[in-house]
Amino acid sequence: MAAASVDLHVEFHLPTMLSEWALAPTFRVTVTMNNFIPVVVKVHHVPTPVPNWRKRSADGKFTASISRQTLRTSKQDDEELGSVGIRSADPSADAASGDLIARIRAGLIAGKAPEPIEDGEGGTYKLFGADGNIVAIFKPADEEPHSDANPKKHDDSPKRDGILPGECARREVAAYKLDHGLAGVPCTALVQLRHPRWGSALKVGSVQLWKADAESGADVGSSEFSVSEVQRMGALDVRLLNTDRHEGNLLVTRDEQGRASLTPIDHGFALPGSLSEAYFAWQHWAQAKKPFAPDVLAAIAAIDSTADAEVMRQMGFSDLEIRNMRASTLLLQRAAASGWTLHEIANFVTRPSLDKVSRLELLVADAKALAVSRGNFWEHYSRLVDEAVTRTAAPSA
Repeated sequence: MAAASVDLHVEFHLPTMLSEWALAPTFRVTVTMNNFIPVVVKVHHVPTPVPNWRKRSADGKFTASISRQTLRTSKQDDEELGSVGIRSADPSADAASGDLIARIRAGLIAGKAPEPIEDGEGGTYKLFGADGNIVAIFKPADEEPHSDANPKKHDDSPKRDGILPGECARREVAAYKLDHGLAGVPCTALVQLRHPRWGSALKVGSVQLWKADAESGADVGSSEFSVSEVQRMGALDVRLLNTDRHEGNLLVTRDEQGRASLTPIDHGFALPGSLSEAYFAWQHWAQAKKPFAPDVLAAIAAIDSTADAEVMRQMGFSDLEIRNMRASTLLLQRAAASGWTLHEIANFVTRPSLDKVSRLELLVADAKALAVSRGNFWEHYSRLVDEAVTRTAAPSA
């Protein structure tokens, strides 16, 4: 093919977030996008040696640059997966994710069928190992709240600003990757799964490691939780701007002495494209009002938001979503280093009422306005954060 640029327009409903699609026998393009949202992909053939796709606009359009090369067809991929099987849909999945997928695969091959769970607002299934024990929870992207295939049809469940149906699976995986073990988010992976309970459909979604013998945090008093665990979870939630941290999205396990241990789960409504809906059930807990424990302070200081931004970018998050994560992380780091408590930081990030914007929203808006006429957003935002955490007392409830 000549090096001159040509446009190829394709319209489709995409059932996966990270997929390789054969657009022509000798072409290959990798795209990341919203599940089950009709999109138009505009592909430019250019004489470059490797794929280069990054641009995502607010209307769901993607621009990709592709190179001529040989690839397997989708039919060959399907034959390799078979009528029952599972595989990773994330090229950057870690070793723990690979081990989890292998255990699930062994269970599927042994005839252990996915089992639906009644709890929750979207389709959720238990997956088993070869020994019959529960290994993971599977949440298909096309069965998320407000999706057409959601078997629970909870159309009255609240929608979150900046999060569309079909996007939760990717956010679950991103929360695990960005946690880096700080709060103990269970291993979570993006997968493609096929099983006869869904006919011949190829399901795409998140699988998360099952926590055995766990209680719901809604059934346990917050006074049982350690200061360090609450602060670690809270630091993660601030970074992710979690819009859904209620007690039911916490798992509680106990040691032989009966001491409670927290595990944060259900991060499908985190990393939003909006700053307006952060919600933290722990915001007024006693542990959040105590000074940060030294180990938590050290962990917060060590966060590399630039590296995390690249992780999000490779997963297809928008520039706006990445900016929000970086903005909240910078605030967390500067405020914690200046002696603010987690409670005080949460008061800065969350809205005092539905009709009154948060101080974080005001700070970001001021930095954006300055950047229009006077340069880089992050230079202005960094200065404004420093002024906010040092000039005045921390905001109280």
